[in-house]
Amino acid sequence: MNKVIGAINKSDDAEVRVSTTNFKGRPVVDIRVWFKPDGVDELVPSRKGITLDLTKLPDLVNILERIGK
Repeated sequence: MNKVIGAINKSDDAEVRVSTTNFKGRPVVDIRVWFKPDGVDELVPSRKGITLDLTKLPDLVNILERIGK
């Protein structure tokens, strides 16, 4: 089951969603751009994003915290 943790508005027709789910029996975090294709009212996932094993999340957070230091 996909659980959306949060979203960041990218534009009027796109957002970056952070969610958790299971992939092949293991927990993962998915960070992906969702967009509205022409003529569609609902957001759909794009290929732009990453899926990372949940155990790697602390490493990703540490790297992101270094930005701006």
